Amino acid sequence: MRPRPSNLNAYKHGLTAQTLVLTAEEKPAYDQHCQSYFDLYKPIGHPEKILVQNLADDYWRSLRGRALENAVMSKIFEHAPSIDIEIEPSQEKTLGNLALYIQRIERSIKNNTKALLEMQQLRKEAQSKAEQEATLLARAAFAKGESYDPAADFPLDQGFVFSKSQLVGLIAREDRLTEARALQAARVEPQSRPEALAYKVRQAA
Repeated sequence: MRPRPSNLNAYKHGLTAQTLVLTAEEKPAYDQHCQSYFDLYKPIGHPEKILVQNLADDYWRSLRGRALENAVMSKIFEHAPSIDIEIEPSQEKTLGNLALYIQRIERSIKNNTKALLEMQQLRKEAQSKAEQEATLLARAAFAKGESYDPAADFPLDQGFVFSKSQLVGLIAREDRLTEARALQAARVEPQSRPEALAYKVRQAA
């Protein structure tokens, strides 16, 4: 009598649990796994961090699900007497459940990835707009012979904080880009010459 694979229905996969249950041996690998997603997406703020953590957990569950699926298939092939494989009802149910769990996890990954990228895009657009406004205000202040303190226009509760040194860096970068574009245009049209910038970056801030 062919031996019956045991415990195929009793896998404690944790694929549907809200909280991952990790062994002491798994914890270092899990921590490294999560850190790789934080390094990739570089979340800013609590909502983004939650979405990145959800993604890391879902990918961990997905990998675990695929590993369990392979383990079940290995048991089936191990006990198959020939290439004509007969899958028992319990094995078929286990494989079906695993496939269902994996599909749900991958759908969650897709939705969370979309939400995260949209959230980060909105943040980056708002940040870019704030940077443009801050540099314009600094330049306007310099044109009047005044210094500029960005804290008055960008209070902490708005989420955009610019120090004077950061603002100097932003303006300096704009200046370098302006000069670089002018030099590039001069190469294309030799009669064009870059004009000297009529301001001092440190005074503008």
